[in-house]
Amino acid sequence: MRCVIHIGGMKTGTTSIQRCFHKRRDDILSRFGFWYPKAFERPNEFLHRDLSSPGSTKNWPEGRVALRLERRGAIEAGAKTAVFSSEFFQLYDAERVARLRKFLEEFFRSFHIVYYARRQDLLLASLHSTEVRSSGRKTDTDPLSSYRRRGRAFFDHLHICDTWAGEFGAKSVTARIFEKQRLAGHDVVTDFASVIGLPLPEKYWKNQANSSLSLEALSALIHLNGTDEKDNAALRHAIIAGDWTVGDRDIPMIVRRKAKKFVRGFEESNTAFFSRYVDPGHATAFAPDFSRFAQSIPEIPVEATEARIQKARAVVALEQNDSN
Repeated sequence: MRCVIHIGGMKTGTTSIQRCFHKRRDDILSRFGFWYPKAFERPNEFLHRDLSSPGSTKNWPEGRVALRLERRGAIEAGAKTAVFSSEFFQLYDAERVARLRKFLEEFFRSFHIVYYARRQDLLLASLHSTEVRSSGRKTDTDPLSSYRRRGRAFFDHLHICDTWAGEFGAKSVTARIFEKQRLAGHDVVTDFASVIGLPLPEKYWKNQANSSLSLEALSALIHLNGTDEKDNAALRHAIIAGDWTVGDRDIPMIVRRKAKKFVRGFEESNTAFFSRYVDPGHATAFAPDFSRFAQSIPEIPVEATEARIQKARAVVALEQNDSN
């Protein structure tokens, strides 16, 4: 049986892919012979976290038993290809990749590694937005803090693909560019399905996840993260749910000059990455459009931010009254 390992990268629509395969697991198996294992998933999640997270090898013995039993049923149902997906695979070093291959070779005969790459400045901006809205409760308005914390290797597509190719071979690695105009059907789920040979019906993949935040909503969350209300889940949800009101702007918190400079730092690496792992018919370089980035970041008045949070409080209060 063939094994597809979707290794991310982060902030490239991984949740949409995982949600589709998780929710349509039975149909995808019975109709098309693609098996998305339940083994190594966690409750209320769609990715194979227990196969991919740092330190997850402690769960492999139990997962081995579950995977073996599940594989028998999948084969009986007509499975020809298994699909594992987790953006945390992106963080693997060469030793972990080798350990994973040795483990999976107990079950599969061939491997196909699929990786989606996003231009580094756009990845940085999206990562910052996620860190502000997530459990990290980030209060830093400078997205470059995410780079300093994670390090260069996290953003280096060549390094990531070389790490996996070192164990599975370069011919087993397919890199795709996470730019809407380059994706099959202008959709990452459709594109992923086409890459692995799955004729996925359109009705299966019309789902979106983790949309970007406006500058105004991002500013409100950063402000909230510095207060005693930072862990108020209902209030955070109301701020995010109320995003994209009239006048909101889709502007990352990094100026255009710094965005261009950040990408230039990967110029040599990106050139080698495209040459080695990206089909030239798909792309030969990242799109050079920096228009999303402002020349300077507009200042959001504190009064406007506080008014937005107060409006969210009113929504929470109304919902609580309705529930009572």
